[in-house]
Amino acid sequence: MNIRPEILVLIGALVSFASAFIGAVSALGVTYLSKRSEERKHFRELIVNASLKNWEKDHDYLRQTVQGGYIDPLTDYILHTSKAVELILDEKTTPENLEAKLKDLGQIVKITRQYRIKQMSESKDLHYDNT
Repeated sequence: MNIRPEILVLIGALVSFASAFIGAVSALGVTYLSKRSEERKHFRELIVNASLKNWEKDHDYLRQTVQGGYIDPLTDYILHTSKAVELILDEKTTPENLEAKLKDLGQIVKITRQYRIKQMSESKDLHYDNT
């Protein structure tokens, strides 16, 4: 069986093209995943930093008041901020459904506050025996 040299060159070119295409698609996929991961990491850092600044502002305010008060843990601020940002960036948010979404956000805050109040009351009920 004799294969003409032109066909061998054509097959070689096709194999080279296919290899280059697969390599390029792989590189694009890795780049896309890497960029997406970086964006998500940066986004999370922004949320944590914004939450921390808000928490610090509230903490400083409470420190300056005469009666003092309780401040929610930073994790609660992070939860609230992340959910608020989700609401803000949601492309499906419209004037018609905004109130319902804000109610959902309010429910999250309410549930976390109720949990913290319960947690504090349970910790006050603990009795430590030093004997």
